[in-house]
Amino acid sequence: MIEIKNVLLNINGKTILDVDVTIDNNSVILGPNGAGKTSLLKAIVGLYKVNKGKILVNGVDVTKEKKENLLSTNLESVYHLGSLNIAQTYSVYSKAFNCSKDADKLYTLVKPKGDTLSRLSTGEKKWFTTVLALFASSEVTLLDEPFEDLDPALVKSLVNAVTSVKGKQLLITLHSIHLLKYFKDWDLFFMLNGKLYGKAKVGEVLDSCIIEGDKENSVLKINVGGVTYSIVKGNCEGGISLKEINNLDILYIREEI
Repeated sequence: MIEIKNVLLNINGKTILDVDVTIDNNSVILGPNGAGKTSLLKAIVGLYKVNKGKILVNGVDVTKEKKENLLSTNLESVYHLGSLNIAQTYSVYSKAFNCSKDADKLYTLVKPKGDTLSRLSTGEKKWFTTVLALFASSEVTLLDEPFEDLDPALVKSLVNAVTSVKGKQLLITLHSIHLLKYFKDWDLFFMLNGKLYGKAKVGEVLDSCIIEGDKENSVLKINVGGVTYSIVKGNCEGGISLKEINNLDILYIREEI
């Protein structure tokens, strides 16, 4: 369970996060680029120190203390081993994280062209760090855009791995709505302008529409630039079906118009 209690994060005088929520199941955070998704994960793992509030992971206040094997993540900034080659780097981290043998099977699906972590392509880095984080012996795994820059075959393999993992809580961030179809029984949160909205079930939201205004019987409501949008099931008149758009960037475009 991840409890984010009245957390405020400011960077260079700008509010990046303003979140108060409990995430107690496998969950997806969906939001456009710049919404604060990566910053939230960095705050949870301790890469960012919050200005206010606290974050509890399975009862541990991670803003004050660390617990071995509590968290794992694919955030690239966690992985640093200088000049070691990829095979050596993988060996060191897989042992340190006590990764299961399933990690080896998935890892070998990609043949990195770079010889060190810093020289890998964006997709190769994402694959490398995601495999290690996913199969680490941790209680909670945080995956930031794990399917980004991967070809369709690798996306399918990784989806199968992510949805098959047992014995830990998973929290992933996504930008693309079409990927939600793989996580229909997961909880879903929307992230916009540093705020989290939810929760709802992914499967419920996939058959819904975004309509401007505060509508009755909505699945959830979000706010963009002071404008309220409702996620509703059924009639899409005057709204946008989530099945017809790839991401939530359209809400910012509508705001500018």
